[in-house]
Amino acid sequence: MCAVGRLGAQSPIEEEGFLPNIVRRGALWVIVAILTSTAIPATVLATYADRRASPLVVAYHIDADQESLTTLLTHGDQIHWVITTNFAIVDSSGRLDGVHNPALVEVVHRLGSEVHFRVANFVRRDWSRKVAHAVVTQPSSRRMAITQILHALDAYGYDGVNLDLENVPPEDRVSLSTFVGDVSDAVHARGKTVTIAVPATTHDVPENSWAGAFDLATLGRLCDAVIVMAYDQHWSTSAPGPVAALPWVEDVIRYAAGEVGRHKVLLGLAFYGYDWPQRGHGVGVSMREAMKRALRQKAQVRWDQDARVPRAQTGPSDTIRSSGDCRLAPRPGTRRRLGRGQRLRGFPTRGRSSVPVTRSTTTRLTTASFSHSHSCNRIGVIPY
Repeated sequence: MCAVGRLGAQSPIEEEGFLPNIVRRGALWVIVAILTSTAIPATVLATYADRRASPLVVAYHIDADQESLTTLLTHGDQIHWVITTNFAIVDSSGRLDGVHNPALVEVVHRLGSEVHFRVANFVRRDWSRKVAHAVVTQPSSRRMAITQILHALDAYGYDGVNLDLENVPPEDRVSLSTFVGDVSDAVHARGKTVTIAVPATTHDVPENSWAGAFDLATLGRLCDAVIVMAYDQHWSTSAPGPVAALPWVEDVIRYAAGEVGRHKVLLGLAFYGYDWPQRGHGVGVSMREAMKRALRQKAQVRWDQDARVPRAQTGPSDTIRSSGDCRLAPRPGTRRRLGRGQRLRGFPTRGRSSVPVTRSTTTRLTTASFSHSHSCNRIGVIPY
């Protein structure tokens, strides 16, 4: 069995007193054991060359979710990049904290795919504006974060870094681009890849509290690819509506492609929904939970022809908000229309746990989708 990785005794991170906390979790040990003892089917390896011609498929992986492991071993031939979600900048000093799973890196590499690691400001179940502000504006915090990102990249054999800083103050727009540029220069010097996740928008909105900090044109020049999070058109605290209506997604794509170039756009697809009660905020639900709620309430799942998304409404049919109004993201088949129309680079997939948060949250890897199965959950990776 592979051990969970630790940084070396003479690592730059340890010398500065910020050695990441490599935690031993029971679930992680189970996954490591399975990964290291599972043979990769020869057919999976043999088909890797064939999928190079397809749009790039990127999936986020969660160690503690058994479905992530199952999907990786079963459908690894459909995935080009796997992004781990184990690391986060956890305080204003720029300290990187997280768990490294060496077995996951080994298995993904054996599949012929790349492993990138996400660097997020997701702290205590929320996107920390305080941490984001400090890391992009304070020189000492920026140096610390970059030093630790590079050490993880060098020490653990990752192929790239995915920057996922959210809830960045709009006044930090220039500072965010500077930080991304510094990370990109250092990572590119090692011959590795840099991607960044950006909010979905149909035009530049510098004053917007959530998307204003992201100068797409500049970030596109600095990074190898831009992951456009084309979801949360409506969210938990908004009025009920589609998570990602197809016409809106198409507008988002057109804007992003115009700013960064189609060859750099990775269209982020969500496979989750919200359940809005008659009063109060909506709750984020997985695809499986959305179906369960509809079935429990004997609500018919209908197809919204305008938004091109499924929806279920409980209570009287003439009441928009009754005991619940649950809407989901577009079915995976719409990817073909989106991809062929814009000739995008590829499609990352993201999902939502049952934890209700405003905007994005952690992601999970699985294979089913709403339009294919009632047992679907969180993220779909569908072959092209």
